Parts: sequence; C-alpha cells; structure tokens
Amino acid sequence: MSEEKFPKIIELNVGGVHYSTALETLRSDSESMLCAMFSGRMGVTQDKSGRYFIDRDGSLFKYVLNYLRFLFFFLFL
Repeated sequence: MSEEKFPKIIELNVGGVHYSTALETLRSDSESMLCAMFSGRMGVTQDKSGRYFIDRDGSLFKYVLNYLRFLFFFLFL
C-alpha cells in the first residue's frame, strides 16, 4: 500500500487490543518498523474489521504510542 492511501486516523488491533492514532504519530520515528509499515515500505495486514493488525502485546503497546507521540519514554508506576 502506498503512502497516500493510508487514512489520517489509523485503527489498530494490537494483540486483540484496539487503538486509534494519527498516521503522523506512527511515522514520527523514521527508523521504526511502524514508520516503515505505514509509509508503504513494508507490508501491513488488516483484520476482518479493517483494523491494521500487529501481533504484539496489546497491553504494552500504549507505551510505544506514547513514545511516538512525545519522542520521550516515560513509565507511570
């Protein structure tokens, strides 16, 4: 899928947990696999609902998204 075909808001299914995020967030770290996936350099898979599927721990993915949003890693204990 080419870069211009992705919607501005991306619906994700990460290990069964659903997330919505901006396309620009997923592309914010140009060296990341998520950037490669959502810029057309790497294939993506969609589930039966049309969400982009990522086979990882969905409960931990929120930390990845927060890093991409702020380009800073923080953990609330």
